[in-house]
Amino acid sequence: MAPPREVCTGFASVVEAQAKRLRAIAEGGNQPGRVCEAVGRILPDVFTSGIAGQRPRAGWALGASICSAVEGLTRALAVELAPIRVNAVSPGVVKTPLWGEMPEADRDALYQQVARTLPVGHAGEPAEIAEAYLYLMRQTYGTGQVLVVDGGALLD
Repeated sequence: MAPPREVCTGFASVVEAQAKRLRAIAEGGNQPGRVCEAVGRILPDVFTSGIAGQRPRAGWALGASICSAVEGLTRALAVELAPIRVNAVSPGVVKTPLWGEMPEADRDALYQQVARTLPVGHAGEPAEIAEAYLYLMRQTYGTGQVLVVDGGALLD
């Protein structure tokens, strides 16, 4: 099922925000791996992708290509910016404002339909996905990785 145009528009605004951040990195501002004076270490950068890059659906060509590009960029920056660690989180359907343009009844129906298909039995909550970001920022050995947090969606 193709997403409503409003969802695509919402996704595009998320992508534009990430593109601005990447432009800033390329221009030398807002560098990933900022030095944190309080702890005296280099902090990693964690990007956001999405499972659409690994399992595209009809109507999601733009979103799928962007997610795939972010994953490739993550690996390339991990090499180019070493020893700064660069990783990405690839979430499934999460109850966030990304879906906020959908009518509430449609949004609730989406979450219920997703819940029925996932091994975990529910759509993602922001706090669940936040744990993935925290893990990637705290650990010190992984770089160039994409952590999928999708409730088992890719298993289907």
